[in-house]
Amino acid sequence: MLPVLSEALRQGREAYREFGRGALLVLDAEEEPTYGAAEDLIERLSKEPDAKSLLASVIYATGSYDPLKEAVTVTVFQDSFLVHIIRANGAELVGGVGFVALQ
Repeated sequence: MLPVLSEALRQGREAYREFGRGALLVLDAEEEPTYGAAEDLIERLSKEPDAKSLLASVIYATGSYDPLKEAVTVTVFQDSFLVHIIRANGAELVGGVGFVALQ
């Protein structure tokens, strides 16, 4: 279940307290939100040749957000990923990647 903005910000602050700057919140419509260190996700993405735009979005977002007022989210959908910087007054789409099934 995807949280509302205020809940995403609260969870982002929890992630910051635990992991420091560069924490992010992973949102999946099918599962409970999780959070962790961006370095872990960056390390995994850097090994995936098809994830360069997602990797760039995560690096940009976690390097430029204000952890005291904002949260970085990676939203997981069945066929895509979106990276946002969440603020109390809305969200900024930083980037994402989608997948198309080839037949």
